[in-house]
Amino acid sequence: MSKISNWKEWDGRADAELAALYVEQRLDRDALAAMMGRSLSSISNRVSRFKMTEREKVQMRRCLGGCERLFPSSWIGHRQCPACYASNAGLMECA
Repeated sequence: MSKISNWKEWDGRADAELAALYVEQRLDRDALAAMMGRSLSSISNRVSRFKMTEREKVQMRRCLGGCERLFPSSWIGHRQCPACYASNAGLMECA
């Protein structure tokens, strides 16, 4: 028997939408889950992963870890998306 899943991949567009709705419109996580068609745990995990708990400071920044994707960042020193941070072991190389 196969397991039915409505899992959706997170991409830059979804991250930007999440940041705009959570930070700018200040929607709660339950409302976000309903609007974005995702589970509450998926929304909560993404908010935590991007450290968006301090809503006022979150903005979209370009990843300097190699991929150059835009991602929600809670402070100016947070300049690698989670994927690059994991692959670079948290280190950034100097040019």
